[in-house]
Amino acid sequence: MNLDCLVKGFYPKEVNVTWYRNGEIVNNGVITSEPRKEGNGTYDVNSTLVIISSKIKKDELAECRVEHVSMGTPIKEHFVLTQIGLKRNSVTLVSISTVTVFLVMALCRGLYWALCNRLKSKSNVVDEESVKPAVEPEAELQKCPRMGEIMVPRMVNGTKAFLQCTISGYCPENLNVTWLWMKPGTQQLLSVSPSDNKTATVEIKREKDKTYTCTACLSINVSVSGENSAQYVCQVEHPSLERPLQKRTGKLQVIGIPVIKVRRETRKKKTYLTAVIEGIFPLNFTIKWSRMKNNKLVDYPETDKQKKSSINIDGTYNVISSIKVEQSRDRKSKSFKVTINHESLESPIQQTILREEGVYYLLTENGRNRLP
Repeated sequence: MNLDCLVKGFYPKEVNVTWYRNGEIVNNGVITSEPRKEGNGTYDVNSTLVIISSKIKKDELAECRVEHVSMGTPIKEHFVLTQIGLKRNSVTLVSISTVTVFLVMALCRGLYWALCNRLKSKSNVVDEESVKPAVEPEAELQKCPRMGEIMVPRMVNGTKAFLQCTISGYCPENLNVTWLWMKPGTQQLLSVSPSDNKTATVEIKREKDKTYTCTACLSINVSVSGENSAQYVCQVEHPSLERPLQKRTGKLQVIGIPVIKVRRETRKKKTYLTAVIEGIFPLNFTIKWSRMKNNKLVDYPETDKQKKSSINIDGTYNVISSIKVEQSRDRKSKSFKVTINHESLESPIQQTILREEGVYYLLTENGRNRLP
């Protein structure tokens, strides 16, 4: 007679099924098939223990033990073997008992149920073996997952950002989360990978109502060229769903926070104050130059400003803005101010330059620095 241990719905493919009798590993009389892939991507495997009825001892204990990477500890299912109505002069013995063990796929750590059927022999001689589980596990009900919106932080060029999606209220635990993305200017969805400087992680928690909550996170190294206008999709697969669930981010908006450097230049015997704005994105911004005149701050007209821009390899821009400074015959102190306003800034950037006895200084919180 045979004991069949059928393990279903697991992923990945590698699984270890071991038979024990009275606590000792059984090597002879065990037939284990190769894992078979099902239509939903999970695997099934069957392991058979061949038992000689005449060698069964009273209340002998058999055990099917299943080990898989998704479980912290193996699943163990015990069966008590008992001879019933054995007759000495029997000629033919036909008795089959089948045990089916379901192992949920992916990250699940549970045993759905064990089914034990006893079939009677067609011969006139009654010789049966009853096989029953020592413990009958409680079956889990399937509950569909609920997806929240993808949380998108402020996307700043040159930083690391984390997209996060919460999936809750589902059962069993075997949930498959996939992140996809659409590159800027394309319509094709691609799977994310570490080679794209993107790393996906999941954190699973069991709730008091025996459902599960999964927090799926995707880390991204943000750049204007790689992420601005890109779209991301979080996709969820679960046994309770006929088709995957999806949530999308919409087109991402990346910003580049500018860095300002001020310098003094001399060109053709004329003096200029120049502001170099590095790493700005998008390019729409305002820059205002002003000077003290008659104890009042007066703005330079647009016609007195010079401005040119260039693009960087990461998609941000560098901008150079200059004004010509009139040389004064007197050596009185005079101050100038440059102000930059951009959507990436919480407040405008302001730099003040002081000219004193023909020497230019940049004023800071800690004092003043002489401009070259």
